[in-house]
Amino acid sequence: MAENTQIDSPFSHRFTTNYVASPEEVPLIEQIIQDHKAIIHDLRDEVEELDGAIAELVRRKKEVESWECRYHTSVAHHAGLLAPARLIPPEILSVIFRLLPHNLEFAKTEGSGDSARNRDLEAPCKQELDKYLTVWHAVRGARESALTDLPDEHTCEKIGEVLQH
Repeated sequence: MAENTQIDSPFSHRFTTNYVASPEEVPLIEQIIQDHKAIIHDLRDEVEELDGAIAELVRRKKEVESWECRYHTSVAHHAGLLAPARLIPPEILSVIFRLLPHNLEFAKTEGSGDSARNRDLEAPCKQELDKYLTVWHAVRGARESALTDLPDEHTCEKIGEVLQH
């Protein structure tokens, strides 16, 4: 249903004609014009008030989003404190990272379109990653003793053997 966009007036039927107002109608038309100008002024004031309210709401929204972001960051930082990797003693981690080859590169090609080349690069990387995950699981399995004792040379040698193959 179409909305009526025209303001009611006793002269509505004359708007699109060549009608000339009679001398008796002129004061009535002038009064309608004055009344409508007053309404326009009030509506303009209301629009400005709404614009101010919208600006305040936008400012407040940005402020709330900023606090939301700060709390997301705080949650991430606190969750990091509970990460299982933090339970691994630094001595164990240093052994693992000392034994990692320094030239290990993982394939990361974005949008190259050369899927055969990507598969050729991915296979060795997945094998290398599997080795390190095996070491990680071995270290994690020995976590309880590792938390109280430094790794002995036998443990270091076992980790080194897995990484060498």
